Amino acid sequence: MNCSERSAGSSDASLTPIYCEWGISIHRSMTPTVGEDERIRAVLAEADRELTAHEIAARLEAEGEEPGSAHRVATVLGRWARRGEIEVVHGDPYRYRLSG
Repeated sequence: MNCSERSAGSSDASLTPIYCEWGISIHRSMTPTVGEDERIRAVLAEADRELTAHEIAARLEAEGEEPGSAHRVATVLGRWARRGEIEVVHGDPYRYRLSG
């Protein structure tokens, strides 16, 4: 994905929109850091079954992490799914597991 930041006049960098090649605007707060990626991946690796984004966020919170929201976790998982890094079990709600 090809993304670039454009100033929207906000002094809060986490609210600076990032515009991507498909014309999608996301905020920096929706882009995880490497550490956040690894913590989400660790929760999935330790799980004995598929987990929902809400369950992953709850486990992170129980470990003292601040995942932000289940929506943020689901956004990260959706990116990974497009790259084939995880499998999505379609249902209501979606469940996720590591590929392989």
